[in-house]
Amino acid sequence: MGDGLDLGLIRDRTAFTLALGVTGAAAGGGLGLWLVLKTFVTPWSLARMLAGLVAALGASATAVLAFSFVMTTPPPPVQPFLVTEIRLAPDDGRTLSLGAYSGRALWSEVSKASRTEAAGDRIISAVFPMASRAGVDHVAIHHDGREVGRFSLGLPSDPPATASFSPWIAPDRWQGSEAVEGPSGLEMRFRIERRVVR
Repeated sequence: MGDGLDLGLIRDRTAFTLALGVTGAAAGGGLGLWLVLKTFVTPWSLARMLAGLVAALGASATAVLAFSFVMTTPPPPVQPFLVTEIRLAPDDGRTLSLGAYSGRALWSEVSKASRTEAAGDRIISAVFPMASRAGVDHVAIHHDGREVGRFSLGLPSDPPATASFSPWIAPDRWQGSEAVEGPSGLEMRFRIERRVVR
C-alpha cells in the first residue's frame, strides 16, 4: 500500500507495516476463532461474542491505521541531482576528476562513468547530489590534484528538473586563468534530475 501510494520514508513504511500486521493478525485470528466456534457453540455464547469483538476491533483498527497513514504521511523528499557529461578530445588520455562547488564547499559525485563515442571523443559522466540550501557555482576539472578547468553554472539551490541536457558549453577558466583558448574538444553539458530519497 505504501509503495503504491508512494508515501513516507522507509522508517514510516516499516512502522506502518508492523502496526498493520498486529491489527490484521488480531482481526484474522478473531474471525477464524469465531468461524470455528460457530459450529460448536450457541450463537450468543460468551466465547463466540468475544471472538467476534476481537475480529471487529482488529478490522476497525486496521482501517483507521490505513486511513491515518494516507492522511498524515507526506510524500518522500525529492532531492535535485546535477548530471554532467564532459567531452574530451580523442587524444586526451589524462586521468581527470570532477568536483561541483558552491562557494568553497565541494560535492563529490555519487557516480562516475566513462565512455568513448564513435568519433573517438571520450565522455566522462558524473552525478552530483545538490545541497538543499546551496546552488552550484561551478564544476571543476582536476588533474593531479589541481584545478585545470572550470565551467561556471550559477544554479539555484532547488532547481526544477530538466527534460534533456543543456547545449554543450566551453570552459570559462582554463589552467587558472580566464578562458582564453581552452583545449580543442573540451566541452560540458548538464541536466537536473529530481530523485526520491528514501
